[in-house]
Amino acid sequence: MSAYDIPATGSAEVYVLNEGYVGLDGDDERGSGTVTLITDSAAVIVVDPGMVASRKALLAALASHGPRPADVTGIVFSPSV
Repeated sequence: MSAYDIPATGSAEVYVLNEGYVGLDGDDERGSGTVTLITDSAAVIVVDPGMVASRKALLAALASHGPRPADVTGIVFSPSV
């Protein structure tokens, strides 16, 4: 197996913690990004947590899947377009 081979099986799980949107209640200036949780063995990765309407709601969504903030092993910020 080379460094670029990806096994056909795995244990990763992916969850949406916050569904993004543009505009809210007719206010097109408001927006929120989609935040995703990826878990795989000891890895707990949160993708794009930077722009959400409620930090409390994001932390509650994380907790609903088991991990606590201290359990997060990586954070990924994707570039904006």
